[in-house]
Amino acid sequence: MNYIKEGINNISMQGKELRKYTLTDYNQVIRLKKRGFSQNQIKEKIGVSSTTVWYWANTKRKPRFLYAKRKQRKLSLSAKKLSKELAYIFGVLIGDGSLEITKLNNRINLLVKDKDFAIYFFKTLKRWSRLEPLISKRRIKESHQTKYGDWIKTDSIVYTVRLNSIQAINFLKDKINCRTYNWKVPLMIKRWQNKRIIGAFLKGFFDSEGSAILHKRCRRIDARILNPNNSLQDIQILLKKLEIRSTMRPSARDTYIIRILDQKSLAIFSKKIGFTIKRKKRILEKMLKSYKREPFDGEKTKKTILSCLKKKPKTIREISLKTKKHYNTIKYHIKNLNGIQVKVTGKLKEGSNISNLWSLI
Repeated sequence: MNYIKEGINNISMQGKELRKYTLTDYNQVIRLKKRGFSQNQIKEKIGVSSTTVWYWANTKRKPRFLYAKRKQRKLSLSAKKLSKELAYIFGVLIGDGSLEITKLNNRINLLVKDKDFAIYFFKTLKRWSRLEPLISKRRIKESHQTKYGDWIKTDSIVYTVRLNSIQAINFLKDKINCRTYNWKVPLMIKRWQNKRIIGAFLKGFFDSEGSAILHKRCRRIDARILNPNNSLQDIQILLKKLEIRSTMRPSARDTYIIRILDQKSLAIFSKKIGFTIKRKKRILEKMLKSYKREPFDGEKTKKTILSCLKKKPKTIREISLKTKKHYNTIKYHIKNLNGIQVKVTGKLKEGSNISNLWSLI
């Protein structure tokens, strides 16, 4: 299915309609246009602006009141329950998404450069709301000034996803504060213990704000965002629930970076959260493949040591050779297990040194 509507259907009306046009006005314009009347002639006959006549005749645009019917469609009861789809939407709204609430519009918005991100959000919105969102593609040409005073011209393609629904907006605005300078993790997410729900929320957050970085020996995942009321600490708590360690440090312009660095945490992130965006996903996969050793797992190492000592007592060096674990790693765990699950039961001369023989208690 082609989710991207291109061409003339993507043109948005620049001006605002001066009055509330009705379906009768629309039908009269279409009828007169088919009969060969010009835009100005139709304007004089019906009292509709020439711009509105052009849009009605050349696009699928209709009077605003017709769109109100779509806005009034109600959410199902299932949409108001916390699900993976709703959790993902919460995560995106904290990042690149937004709630637009004006006199003319009540809608959920997402404007991004990644097509796969836009399509995934479109499908998620549709599954959650059971309404039909809109997705479009357009080219943006603009200039902006860097902090060093240089001017840069950009020419890029962006994708917009929108869901017009008063019911959806009324539900979401009571559940989440996603303002740029005052965002918060929703209470229903913080109180939830289901790891799949937490993973879906964090997936939406890192799809929006996260980046995967692989450069020589540098391997990490970063998320750079403002930190109002220490809200990033709530993100860290959610990561900790998934056994992912993270750090936080200040960055430029009142922003903070939340960072995932160690191999084990990166592996868990890939398994339980991951990225929707393919370019980020590829970097994360390369990152994990670049490690030559398996991630450190203390509990697994302890079990390996105890299993190795089942048949007969061994020295630390013998355990190290048998398990293919570093000598210092075995020594560290033996010290912690001493008197609890293992004990010294003899001595063994290894070369010029005498080593302890360890066995199970």
